[in-house]
This record gives sequence, structure tokens and C-alpha cells, in this order.
Amino acid sequence: MRVLKGWTEHQQEELEWQKESGNELDDVIDTLYNMHVDCYLYDKYQRDDDPQQVLLDIVDYWRGDAKFPVTKYIVHDKFTQMYVANQTGENTYYWSKTNWGTAKSRKEWLDINKNYQPFLEEVVDSENI
Repeated sequence: MRVLKGWTEHQQEELEWQKESGNELDDVIDTLYNMHVDCYLYDKYQRDDDPQQVLLDIVDYWRGDAKFPVTKYIVHDKFTQMYVANQTGENTYYWSKTNWGTAKSRKEWLDINKNYQPFLEEVVDSENI
């Protein structure tokens, strides 16, 4: 499976939303050419150095032949040097002085608590988590 690169978080979210909402692929492709539509996919297609690759990325994603990389985050309060952690398999989260490697996607953290937003810190080597 191919990993899609060069997409902003907003562009990725919009394409994922289009697919999850049950929209047809041809309707999504139509938005790429409609200058009256204010969307991130239109901007991606119109401003990219290789618009044909953008179209191929969309089709491959839609067919399940490509995916976006999953960026992982930890919740880290740099002022107090505390981290949000949890016990494996538990649904309880707490602040700890030790980073136990509780890494999740941005959406997963914000689904737990939207107040974590300012404390999200990207994990540099998220492939190994």
C-alpha cells in the first residue's frame, strides 16, 4: 500500500470526510475543477506542482490502494514537565512525570479531551509506536 505524502492536515481531513460521508468519487473530482467551491482539495489540485499526481493520490486513496501516514502525538505540558499517560488496556488517563509512550493520533487525543490541544507534541519517530 502506498503512503501519501505532501498533503496538509486540512487536505487530508477533507478527503477522508468526503469518503466517510459516502460521497461519490466523481463528485469529489468535480470539486477539483470548480473554482466556486471553497475547499482544500480544490486548492491542493490547483496549486500543486503535479496536479496529475494529486488526482492519482485521490483515486488510489478512494480505492484503498493508498493511505495517509498516521502522525502520533503525546500530551506534554512543557511548563510542568508532565505527560498524560494511561495503563495499557485502561480507559483512565492521568498526568505523570514520566512519559510512558502514550502516543495517539491528534483526533484520538482530542476525542478524549479537547483541552489537550495546546499540549500536543508530535512524536518524531511515530512509525515505531
